[in-house]
Amino acid sequence: MAKLFSSVTVRLDGQGIVTLIPLRRAINITLRRNPDGSHTARMPAGIDIDLALGRVREMITRLSSGKRPASAGFYHDGWTYTYPEGTITVKVTDSARPTAKVRLTGHDIIIEAGKVLDFERPDVNLAISGLIKKASGYLAAPILLPQARETAARLNAGPDTWEVGRGVRTLGTCYNRERRIRLSSTLLFLPHELREYVICHELAHLTHADHSAAFHSLCDTYCGGREKLLIRAMKAWKWPIIR
Repeated sequence: MAKLFSSVTVRLDGQGIVTLIPLRRAINITLRRNPDGSHTARMPAGIDIDLALGRVREMITRLSSGKRPASAGFYHDGWTYTYPEGTITVKVTDSARPTAKVRLTGHDIIIEAGKVLDFERPDVNLAISGLIKKASGYLAAPILLPQARETAARLNAGPDTWEVGRGVRTLGTCYNRERRIRLSSTLLFLPHELREYVICHELAHLTHADHSAAFHSLCDTYCGGREKLLIRAMKAWKWPIIR
């Protein structure tokens, strides 16, 4: 059987051109659709070529006829999102470079994308999302920390230290032994009341480390009796980033 040790480009009947790239550290086959409609497949070095082509054919078929990835088409030219302190905008520029860059104007986040970028490609959308997350890291602390300190003072439940991190799935973390709370910079993109909910949630963890009934009772008190309502609103919130 022929083995793949160097890159090769082939034309697959009915599926166009695909470039096979062997990588020594690759474990699985990964496939990417290029802006010109061709595909690039990265795979373990030394894989049997016929086996590789068979799997690539299956992957292209799934890609073209299967469920559209949630990250495909997440952004588009002129896409905007407004948060309490500013606006995020995606703009296509005349640049022929296949890249995007972020620019800050006050609290406004502007993503400038080259005209050759394909918004249907999941990796393009993930890259733009990453730029927006990066921007939140620069903007968040002066906005979030004053609100957190004000809420903690009002509830008489403050930690010794507040800090801002860049978590995405985890919006807040309480290190109750150290009396330290870390908030995600992506809270920047929430309305004030949902930021407040996350802050109250972490403040309640200073007293209860788990999610027991006692924890939820205290959190509900901190939230003015609206904990369940705010949890539902958090779950339904449409974020401007891919999480």
